[in-house]
Amino acid sequence: AKIGLGKAQNGYPARAEVKRYYFEDEGNVPEPAIDAVQPTPAAAPANDNRQAAARPAAAAAPAGGARKNPWSK
Repeated sequence: AKIGLGKAQNGYPARAEVKRYYFEDEGNVPEPAIDAVQPTPAAAPANDNRQAAARPAAAAAPAGGARKNPWSK
């Protein structure tokens, strides 16, 4: 790390501050890319208690069909 002297503020003297960090692999990082071989997702555990996917909606009833109640129109 590079240490530098900061500014004096509000009556306090200047203090040492970290100005720059140095890393071992600086400038030696590969470009991000997507691998050709992707990992497969893990299988669901046997004790998975979530609800199963919802069934598709039933087809709508045809218009003018038998009514449940005589007063429903």
